[in-house]
Amino acid sequence: MDNKNNLPLHPGEYIKINILDKNKITQKQLGEMIGVSRQTINQLVKQNIPLTEHLALRLNRLGAPFEFWLNLQNEYDRFFSDDGSAELSDKHKLLQNQWNAIGSRILVNQEIEQAVKISYIDILNFSTELLTPVGYKTRIGKRLVYQNNVVDLENGTFYIPQNGTVLIESLEYVKLPPNIMIRVYPTEALILDGVDVICDIHIYPNTSGHISAKLKASAEREVEIMMGDQFVCLEFYYLVVPPVPLKKFELKI
Repeated sequence: MDNKNNLPLHPGEYIKINILDKNKITQKQLGEMIGVSRQTINQLVKQNIPLTEHLALRLNRLGAPFEFWLNLQNEYDRFFSDDGSAELSDKHKLLQNQWNAIGSRILVNQEIEQAVKISYIDILNFSTELLTPVGYKTRIGKRLVYQNNVVDLENGTFYIPQNGTVLIESLEYVKLPPNIMIRVYPTEALILDGVDVICDIHIYPNTSGHISAKLKASAEREVEIMMGDQFVCLEFYYLVVPPVPLKKFELKI
């Protein structure tokens, strides 16, 4: 690490020095390698955003484990906090224990399909049409809760009023084995509708159930939803597996 002052580097600066510059690759090329946009890499390199858990997962593809990348951010935050003694969050500690510094990798669509086919991952109401290149789009289930009332969506459409919030479960029921973890994020359909999605970002191994989330409509308009509409997308991560370094260049970490 080129750091003459021996101060912790922001992860974005580390990536610029030790990956982009040393390996002579562009921000766009790095984004394509780990599955994020060039704009995300650019904002990280400019130190405008922190290195999140999601980015640490993506960067894990380069060969260094998840904890390595997350610790870069933790050390930077700890050093530059007001009192110099920032503590790791409980979520970070849980993730670090879960992943054992060995690493993880994201499952692609063919691997998800095969895992479901052999019942390694159980997804009730699974459909291959809902697979994405690196994930699975769930659908809105049969019922929702609005103002403490249960609404049956099998009977038709429901309109979330302006600023209204509903609790929804997925049509799919998911059961995870001991070494599979899920990251949850909104589908493009919900984002385009201007819906805020409130849910657990991670679903841990050895758990099962419907995926639940709160949907909040914007202040501008109501949102029409019905059973079977796109809900949230799931990314599946295979844990405790040695990461596979990219062969396009040699990382010097």
